[in-house]
Amino acid sequence: MGSIIDIIGALIAGGLIIITIILTINNVRIMDYNIQTELNLHTAALKVPEVLEVGYLESLGRLTNRSDVPISIASPNQFQFFGITINAAGNLEQVIYTLESALIPNTNFFHVRVITQTTTTPPITNQTYTTQPYQFENGNIFTYFDGNNNSLGSTVIGDDLDLIRSVQVDLMFIEPAAGRTDAFMRYPITFWRYFKNLYIRDYL
Repeated sequence: MGSIIDIIGALIAGGLIIITIILTINNVRIMDYNIQTELNLHTAALKVPEVLEVGYLESLGRLTNRSDVPISIASPNQFQFFGITINAAGNLEQVIYTLESALIPNTNFFHVRVITQTTTTPPITNQTYTTQPYQFENGNIFTYFDGNNNSLGSTVIGDDLDLIRSVQVDLMFIEPAAGRTDAFMRYPITFWRYFKNLYIRDYL
């Protein structure tokens, strides 16, 4: 009788050891996934602002006349302005840039995309950039400032559009975390872009 109890005890102990090993391996995998996700978000948080700034926001007001108002829409989730780019033929071309946050289908999250439209007849419209596969928790990302760094708020209309000299962009990266279906990893990044072309234009 005693030997049977010993055998049962050994089986239970062995089973507990196996369960512990399986749980440990699973926890290591979860930790590894979450660490890799955090590293990916860190990389994205460096890359995305650089693309938006250098690729698009930098061109705001470039080569526009003093009488022009280069900004046409300034809302929390959409920023539209005129700029100059070099087309495929190597010529300077005026382009309408639209930076906007858009809801990703079948999710509660957003991505940021850039749409360009030529001023030719007929106009040519293209989506030239999207932050996907990276996604964001909030779609309201733009706040605007005047030349004295006074906040103009997140919605600027009418004559006040010509007061904008910089924009603050708030991005909250979000990705599912391993281990729980309702857990997410977040990585916030905020950057500012001062529109040097508009400052230069002010003093011409």
